[in-house]
Amino acid sequence: MKCCEKCGQELDANTGLCPKCDKKKTSINPKKFKKRYIIIPVAFLLICTIVLLCFSTCNKISVPFVSNGFEEGKIEVKHCTYNDVSYKNNELFVKSQLLITPTSDYSYNDIESAVSGYNGKIVGYIEFTNDYQVEFSEMDYDSLNSTMESLEKELNNTDIMLNRVVYQDEETDKTPIKEFEEKDKNGNWWRDAIRLTELESESNNYQEVKVGIYDTLFDTDNEDLKYAINKTDIWYNNEKEIEVSNGGTHGTNVTGFLAAKKSNDYGIDGVANNVKVFGYAYRGNTPNYHPVSIMDLKYWNAKMLAKGVKVINISAGNGELLVAAQNGSLRADYALRQVSESLGKFYRKYINAGYEFVVVKSSGNENGYQWIHCTESKDNPYGVKIYDADSDGDIGHYTEIKDVIFEAKYDIWGAITDSKVKNRIIVVGSSSEENTRAYHSVSGERVDLYAPGERLRELTSDKPGYGTSYAAPMVSGTVALMWGVNPNIEADKIKYLLVSSATQPIEDENYQIQPDSDNVVKMYKCLLDVKGAVDRAKTYDKITPQSTENTNVSYLLGIVRIYEDGKIQYNKEDCKVSIYKNNSEETLYKELSTDEYGEFETDIESGTYIIKAETKDGTYVSDRYIIKIEANDAKYINDIYMYPNKNAQISNTSFTCDKYLVEYDNVVYYVDRDGLWRNTGKEEGELLYDCEATNIATNGEVIYYSVYHKDVTAFCKEYNQDMTWHQYDLYSYDLRTSLNSKVTSFNECGKPICYYNGKIYYTDYNDDFNGFVTGLAQSLYSYDLSTGEKEYISDKAGIVIPHGSSIYFRDMLASMDLSSAQIQCLDLTNGKVKQITSDGVSEMVLSEDNLFYTIYTYKTITGSDNHSYTKENCKVHKYNTLDGTDELIFNEESDSIRIQYVDDEYIYYSSDEPYYNYRLNLTTHEKTYVNSQKWSRNYTFGVYKLNDSALYYHRTYFYLYELKDDGKEPKALDDGYRNGAELLTINNNRIYFVYDDSDRDYFFYRIAGFDFSTQYSSE
Repeated sequence: MKCCEKCGQELDANTGLCPKCDKKKTSINPKKFKKRYIIIPVAFLLICTIVLLCFSTCNKISVPFVSNGFEEGKIEVKHCTYNDVSYKNNELFVKSQLLITPTSDYSYNDIESAVSGYNGKIVGYIEFTNDYQVEFSEMDYDSLNSTMESLEKELNNTDIMLNRVVYQDEETDKTPIKEFEEKDKNGNWWRDAIRLTELESESNNYQEVKVGIYDTLFDTDNEDLKYAINKTDIWYNNEKEIEVSNGGTHGTNVTGFLAAKKSNDYGIDGVANNVKVFGYAYRGNTPNYHPVSIMDLKYWNAKMLAKGVKVINISAGNGELLVAAQNGSLRADYALRQVSESLGKFYRKYINAGYEFVVVKSSGNENGYQWIHCTESKDNPYGVKIYDADSDGDIGHYTEIKDVIFEAKYDIWGAITDSKVKNRIIVVGSSSEENTRAYHSVSGERVDLYAPGERLRELTSDKPGYGTSYAAPMVSGTVALMWGVNPNIEADKIKYLLVSSATQPIEDENYQIQPDSDNVVKMYKCLLDVKGAVDRAKTYDKITPQSTENTNVSYLLGIVRIYEDGKIQYNKEDCKVSIYKNNSEETLYKELSTDEYGEFETDIESGTYIIKAETKDGTYVSDRYIIKIEANDAKYINDIYMYPNKNAQISNTSFTCDKYLVEYDNVVYYVDRDGLWRNTGKEEGELLYDCEATNIATNGEVIYYSVYHKDVTAFCKEYNQDMTWHQYDLYSYDLRTSLNSKVTSFNECGKPICYYNGKIYYTDYNDDFNGFVTGLAQSLYSYDLSTGEKEYISDKAGIVIPHGSSIYFRDMLASMDLSSAQIQCLDLTNGKVKQITSDGVSEMVLSEDNLFYTIYTYKTITGSDNHSYTKENCKVHKYNTLDGTDELIFNEESDSIRIQYVDDEYIYYSSDEPYYNYRLNLTTHEKTYVNSQKWSRNYTFGVYKLNDSALYYHRTYFYLYELKDDGKEPKALDDGYRNGAELLTINNNRIYFVYDDSDRDYFFYRIAGFDFSTQYSSE
């Protein structure tokens, strides 16, 4: 496609003429040329005089520029001030103004003529993109909309809209600390983190790159910046306001992180010193409020692009619009879409004309503030604001916006959907020294990259600085270095090369690409790697796609990498990449091999495809990556990851598991009514998947658990009423890859028990289950993960305990007649079930390789008062699962045993009436009473043995009891943890227990915990 070198429009295929520029030329009448030759100089002098008068009396300006070989023409705007902003019908817009963007069929004179009929005049104009800012004489909201409808009928295929306004805010954040700590390296820790120091130890030659910065104000006399700044290239700068205006130093600090002079014993060292800086100081325009119209946004972008700027840095945001749009405000969402779509079309015209540029946008700091709902007004048009204790008073008077992690897809630049424009926009979040998302940073899948944004030394201050504002210029500086070392990189490849060179994932910042698919493919958000990006830029050769007359053909470039143990391995050569058509047969379309950088490229027709990758030896494979290709498009994929082959032999067996949680050394995974969690000993666990979950099983590498799917209702004959219960789905979470995906749907209330040899064993109700029936227990099944086949094993599986290559289960519910509740054993190696006990058992507990179970017998006796009494006899057996021996270790007529804990030496148990706790020596069979006076009348629910002490858990408190000294009273550890149903484990000095939530339903529970290290020492 050939374009006009003057306006960028596509040339006519037959004549080779521009439909815009050449149309104007051919309209000149040769007979009138001489007259025009005389008139033009006179007109030019008059126009110059008028422009000078306008410039001195108002804020409308016109600037012609020539850059990159393109004659830009006029770039003019009438700036928007706070007094110009109108608020009507919950919309913000410039009073009496419309924006008109016609096709190239309409000239300036055409638009001028059309609007003059409505008493309108053109007050802003960008000739290259054919954007018009039109102001009418005192026209209100309704009249503007009426005029808009009329003009749309006159001007075919023309975009007409209100000149919408958003409030601009610089992305600075509150500072949690006042002084640097030693680990901060005086606020310069970030240079090592992004491998900038390592890059600077090398010798590289960089060409100059023009960088544009849109920010508050700029100190052009700063010693660190003078080399890169010409004062005439900083538009609207009012340096007198820098120290007076709140946030006035922001622009200087942002420029410092990008470009501060290195090794001059002054200030800080920036990322890139091969830059020429152009700046737009929006605080110079409107020093108090910061309203920005759509035309303002287009205007300053046009000015920068006209100067040949290749990197545009935007460390500013639109917080209220972002928060309101994500929080469900339809008005905010509509405004966001209008602004972003208009801006996207604007950028697309420059891209189509061959302009080489990228935009680097800070994601925002909205997660660092407390947001509240408020009354809608001109200052808060969407009914949300940041809570300010001084001006707002008691926060109890407001509705807080809680439990929301704000996402970058609701930012103006993040909301742009045009794929070719998105290739040019790099959204940057901020990270911490611990390589996590900084607490303030806006996140989400639209964030492309993270860079440090905490505890940073600013150019203008020795105090710690925070914010995504400072992360963005680190990325902008890196892009300048990439272009500086290789000017031949196409602009639409910069983002791909930058993101694919980053190999250190930000902890917990990974997102599901295909949320509606059972096959979950994740993208991992990584930390900026300056050295990796520059190294990749040095080796990059400009790619020229194969020419074709088929307009249906597009271009695809991708990279294949390995994700393992939280790390991304770069450069995997000669992997096989298979591309399939996404149809019922998944027909193979192409098979490719990766190059020395792990990359592949190809021409590809429009359509939907499935991409799979694997290493030569098959040890690493990717999941199915689904991609849609549009006609005449370019797609760049940097999130195809290969993982250890799931069909390979499972070798990791260093874990313990019960139905609630899985322990891997000092890491605990568990499920409850809030979802799947991970805790490494911290006060707050990490929510891996938000759902209502229950029961967990693992093979050491993949966790399997049940997720609530829907309620099921059926008529139950036994109770003569409709019964409702929960239906579950089986999900898996791969510990190697952090991939979470649905495996299958259970029939009813399926709960996984264990994994063995490619199968999940689980309990579920039968296919004909239609409500709760007295005495009905779940059945035991297996599910083959490879074939999807389900196998029935046994019915009435009440208590189920997996151990080694066996599953032990009791044949009936505990509340029913126990005579038929014998223990059964499923041998997983051969699928056979055998009976272990001849008598029915009440309960069973596994400890190491021993299974302890209780058997009760009852007899009726007549007392001295001639009344009949039922006497209970309890026996406790020890069954060795290795050799099958069975030993009677306790036999008493007086006690009703509730086993609490079993180890090699003792059984800890409680009795019913009275509520006493005992410890039984397994060798001597001696019974020791454990004082429980402080524990009220309820017996203890759980015991956890700790060396010579024991942790007793009661429904209200945890108590530590030192068994060496019977005279000591139990020690209350903490009286803040109440309503516990079951103590689970102690891991990494943290107690985990089932929290008996008062508002819980029958199906779900919560798991809670607290730090035990300050309460107990094992010494």
